[in-house]
Amino acid sequence: MRRSRRRVLPSSGAAVTFVVAGFVIIVVLLLGLSPSLNPIALLSGHGFDVEVPAVGDLTQTRALLTLERSRLRGRVDFAYSSSVPRGLVMGQRPRGGTDLRRDSVVRLVVSRGPSRVVVPALAGVPESQAKRDLERLGLEVKVERLPDEVVPKGQVVRQDPPAETILSGGDTVRLVVSEGPLIRRVPDLAGVAVEGAMFNLGRAGLALGTVSQADDAAVPTGAVIGTDPAAGTFLDRDSKVDVVVSNGPPPVAVPSVVGATQTNAVDQLNRLGLVVGEVSAFGVPDDPAAGTVLEQLPPAGTLLRLGEVVTLTIRRAAIPTTTTAPPAPVPAPPGGG
Repeated sequence: MRRSRRRVLPSSGAAVTFVVAGFVIIVVLLLGLSPSLNPIALLSGHGFDVEVPAVGDLTQTRALLTLERSRLRGRVDFAYSSSVPRGLVMGQRPRGGTDLRRDSVVRLVVSRGPSRVVVPALAGVPESQAKRDLERLGLEVKVERLPDEVVPKGQVVRQDPPAETILSGGDTVRLVVSEGPLIRRVPDLAGVAVEGAMFNLGRAGLALGTVSQADDAAVPTGAVIGTDPAAGTFLDRDSKVDVVVSNGPPPVAVPSVVGATQTNAVDQLNRLGLVVGEVSAFGVPDDPAAGTVLEQLPPAGTLLRLGEVVTLTIRRAAIPTTTTAPPAPVPAPPGGG
């Protein structure tokens, strides 16, 4: 007869032990694969992160080896620098101390050393363009603004160092930029003749504008009464200044002096500042109207200014004429032949 074989099943205690042992083995394997032995980091999904080392100021080769030892990869870019020697790392992204997944890329910027550039000619160039040109060459810019009578406002007057100078990247170029001409002050022109006013304005960097006239008894004829803008006002160079010139006192109406005596008429006209001219008209001898004004020119009511002439026609008595009788004939002596 055959004996039947009975399979012996492990007890429940042995099964539990087997499961626990398997779990422990798996955990150990996972921890061995993780750079961090922190089980919480492993369970949260960060068990394969590594800390990025700081590689600034290392040579390119040493920096790449350091990243490789930390199970990271480096990618290198180059840039000019006047402060970091050629071949050394001058920057990295991400920075040291940051956590990254293994095999992630860290970007390195390695110095090429100082660049050598030729300074361009910038005189007469607008400030914004000059700054762009210099910054594009890797140069620093310092700007000083000063008034200038020739160079328009906002343009470069001069530069230091001059054009064609060779500099290293990061060096500084100083620019003097024009603020335009100095502002001008309107001079006091009161009482000055028009020609003198024009001269004084030109010397001040200003121009003569419109010349108008006005009556003013206190200011001599032909002299400046005032300006617009007023004296002391500040203006840009070449601005125009209008002037008002005196006509002297206002005109007066010529009075009627017809029928007045010459003495009375002349007195009236002289008191008004007018000049009297005279024309004689002869009448008869012993004319009772002699010495009176017969006519005036211009007529009464005409407006004249100080110093203008009024001509008077004055009645004069005619000079009497005397008749001389011819001498009586002389008789011839007797016996004359």
